[in-house]
Amino acid sequence: MKIKSTTKQIEAYIKKKILNQELQPGDVIKEVELAKKLGLSRSPIREALFQLRSEGLLTFESKRKKCITKLSRKDIEDSYESAGFIEGSIVSSTIQLFTQKDFQKIKNITIGFLNADHNNNGRTDFFDIDDEFHNYLMSKSSNDILKKMHRQSCRNISKFLLCSAWPKAFTQQELYDRHSAIISKLEIRDPFIIEKTLRKHYFETGCRMIETTKI
Repeated sequence: MKIKSTTKQIEAYIKKKILNQELQPGDVIKEVELAKKLGLSRSPIREALFQLRSEGLLTFESKRKKCITKLSRKDIEDSYESAGFIEGSIVSSTIQLFTQKDFQKIKNITIGFLNADHNNNGRTDFFDIDDEFHNYLMSKSSNDILKKMHRQSCRNISKFLLCSAWPKAFTQQELYDRHSAIISKLEIRDPFIIEKTLRKHYFETGCRMIETTKI
C-alpha cells in the first residue's frame, strides 16, 4: 500500500473517531500508541497528523503533545464569520451563472432536511445535507483557493468538532426554513443582497453553535 493511501486512511480513522465522539476535544493523540494499534510505522501517522492540523482538527501544543482541537468561543465566531465572507463573495460573483435548473436542484437538496433521520445519527445527516447545499452554491466558481479556504475556515470544524451540536442547535423545520430563505434571495440575483444574506446566515449559525455547546 502506498504511503499516501495509508495516510488518507489514518486521517479517515481519526475523523471517524471524532464523529463517533470516541475522541473528544482536548484528547491527546500519541503517535507511538496509534502506530502500534494500526500496525504502521510512525511516518504515515505523522504525515496524517500534520494534515489534520492544517484542517484545524488537531492542535500541536508541543513537539510531543498533539490534541484534538478544543474550540474557544472566538474560534467558532471567527470560523463562521470567515466562511460567511468567503461564500458570500463567491456566490454573489457567480449568481448570474445559475439557471432555473440549478435553483430547482438546490430546492431539492433543501427538502432533505425534512427527511433527515433526527434520531439515528441525525447529526451527520444534517451536516451532509448542509454541506451539499453550500458546496452547490459555490460550484459555479473556478477559484479552488477560495473554496479550500472556505473548507479550512469552517466546514471541517463544523462537521467534526461541532458534530454533536447539530441536532440540538436546529430543528429539521428550522434548517429547511433557513436554507429556503437563502434560495429566495438567490432568485432575486442581487449580488449585494446575496452576500449580506450569506454572511448573516453564517453569523447566526455560529451564534447558535456557541449557545448550544455553551462554550
